[in-house]
Amino acid sequence: MKEDFYAPEEEWNKLLINGMTVGKGDISPDEFYAVIKKRIKRTLIRTEGGSYQQHVLTEYLKGIQSRAEEIVQVLQGKP
Repeated sequence: MKEDFYAPEEEWNKLLINGMTVGKGDISPDEFYAVIKKRIKRTLIRTEGGSYQQHVLTEYLKGIQSRAEEIVQVLQGKP
Protein backbone atom coordinates (compact mmCIF):
# COMPACT_ATOMS: atom_id res chain seq x y z
CA MET A 1 0.00 0.00 0.00
CA LYS A 2 3.00 2.22 -0.38
CA GLU A 3 1.30 3.86 -3.35
CA ASP A 4 -1.33 5.25 -0.96
CA PHE A 5 1.25 7.67 0.41
CA TYR A 6 2.00 9.12 -3.02
CA ALA A 7 -1.42 8.96 -4.66
CA PRO A 8 -3.57 12.02 -5.28
CA GLU A 9 -6.28 12.44 -2.67
CA GLU A 10 -8.98 11.60 -5.22
CA GLU A 11 -7.60 8.04 -5.43
CA TRP A 12 -7.26 7.36 -1.69
CA ASN A 13 -10.65 5.66 -1.26
CA LYS A 14 -10.06 3.16 -4.05
CA LEU A 15 -6.53 2.35 -2.90
CA LEU A 16 -7.54 1.98 0.73
CA ILE A 17 -10.52 -0.25 -0.05
CA ASN A 18 -8.43 -2.41 -2.37
CA GLY A 19 -5.57 -2.62 0.13
CA MET A 20 -7.21 -3.28 3.50
CA THR A 21 -8.79 -6.51 4.66
CA VAL A 22 -12.12 -4.76 5.26
CA GLY A 23 -12.23 -4.33 1.48
CA LYS A 24 -10.39 -6.46 -1.05
CA GLY A 25 -6.85 -6.32 0.34
CA ASP A 26 -4.63 -8.20 2.73
CA ILE A 27 -3.53 -5.47 5.16
CA SER A 28 -5.50 -5.11 8.37
CA PRO A 29 -6.57 -1.64 9.44
CA ASP A 30 -4.39 -1.95 12.57
CA GLU A 31 -1.34 -2.77 10.46
CA PHE A 32 -2.06 0.21 8.21
CA TYR A 33 -2.48 2.55 11.19
CA ALA A 34 0.84 1.29 12.60
CA VAL A 35 2.57 2.15 9.31
CA ILE A 36 1.03 5.63 9.33
CA LYS A 37 2.12 6.16 12.94
CA LYS A 38 5.65 5.04 12.06
CA ARG A 39 5.77 7.41 9.08
CA ILE A 40 4.58 10.32 11.20
CA LYS A 41 7.24 9.53 13.79
CA ARG A 42 9.91 9.32 11.10
CA THR A 43 8.74 12.64 9.64
CA LEU A 44 8.96 14.31 13.03
CA ILE A 45 12.49 12.99 13.53
CA ARG A 46 13.80 13.82 10.07
CA THR A 47 12.38 17.31 9.61
CA GLU A 48 13.12 20.50 11.46
CA GLY A 49 10.86 20.88 14.49
CA GLY A 50 8.02 23.31 13.90
CA SER A 51 8.87 23.73 10.22
CA TYR A 52 6.29 24.18 7.51
CA GLN A 53 7.55 21.00 5.85
CA GLN A 54 6.99 19.02 9.04
CA HIS A 55 3.49 20.44 9.43
CA VAL A 56 2.46 19.68 5.84
CA LEU A 57 3.84 16.14 5.85
CA THR A 58 2.28 15.17 9.18
CA GLU A 59 -1.10 16.67 8.21
CA TYR A 60 -0.98 14.76 4.92
CA LEU A 61 -0.32 11.49 6.73
CA LYS A 62 -3.02 12.22 9.31
CA GLY A 63 -5.41 12.88 6.42
CA ILE A 64 -4.69 9.45 4.97
CA GLN A 65 -5.25 7.85 8.37
CA SER A 66 -8.49 9.73 8.90
CA ARG A 67 -9.77 8.63 5.50
CA ALA A 68 -8.81 5.03 6.26
CA GLU A 69 -10.68 5.17 9.59
CA GLU A 70 -13.80 6.51 7.84
CA ILE A 71 -13.66 3.76 5.21
CA VAL A 72 -13.23 1.06 7.85
CA GLN A 73 -16.27 2.35 9.76
CA VAL A 74 -18.42 2.44 6.62
CA LEU A 75 -17.37 -1.02 5.45
CA GLN A 76 -17.93 -2.48 8.92
CA GLY A 77 -21.38 -0.90 9.06
CA LYS A 78 -20.58 1.44 11.93
CA PRO A 79 -21.97 5.00 11.99
